[in-house]
Amino acid sequence: MKIFIILIILIVPIFTCDKKDTALLESAYMKQSLKMLDDFCQKWHSAVLLSNKQSEDKLCDIDKTIHQIIVKFYESKKSEINTPYQIIQNKFFYTIIDSSQYEGLNTFENMKTFKKDSILSFIPDARLNNIKYLCLTSKYENILNAYIYNQNQFINNRNEWKYRDDLRERVTFLANRIYTFPCHWGYPWCLLSGPSIDIIYLSKNLKYAKIEYSIADYSAGSIEMNISKENINIINDINTWLQ
Repeated sequence: MKIFIILIILIVPIFTCDKKDTALLESAYMKQSLKMLDDFCQKWHSAVLLSNKQSEDKLCDIDKTIHQIIVKFYESKKSEINTPYQIIQNKFFYTIIDSSQYEGLNTFENMKTFKKDSILSFIPDARLNNIKYLCLTSKYENILNAYIYNQNQFINNRNEWKYRDDLRERVTFLANRIYTFPCHWGYPWCLLSGPSIDIIYLSKNLKYAKIEYSIADYSAGSIEMNISKENINIINDINTWLQ
């Protein structure tokens, strides 16, 4: 299998604006200002739109198909959370199944035997489902971690940050615009607003795909898709485990 690595680089002053954006979110909370929270979210969202526009004209057929699969996945997983913004992952892993290995959808039953050797760093349609999607880049992951965790204190010397004392108030304020939630055992805090795609398997002829996904450490599932030039149809969506 060939290894595909696609990188998207945002032409923004990442290092110089981190402190400013971190301060904006912190100030919004301290002042309980929804306007400032809107400013923070919209700035984040605008960066997503910019990155999409810069990358649209550079996609090969495989990239375009992967993009369509991702969009179909999020269409099918419309969140019941009523927030105008939702955080999704920034990187997606996929692998192409060679035609000599692929024998239709039944091949997916043994998919674990295939190596996960391809990486796609791509941002889906930022306005899908009338929701403004925010991609969890390392920059914004650092900002949210600074907002949620007290990075001067560890838990039992396990190299884990302690939650801020006012964590409940902080995530409640954030939930006015963005939904986040704790993982199954209460730690760490899940910064994604819903399911994440663990791996995308795609047949070499670009006609079939399978997605394995999970929701933090609560549950996992798989979706199989039939792909044509006209549309993508979901064949089945199965829950594989639930805690």
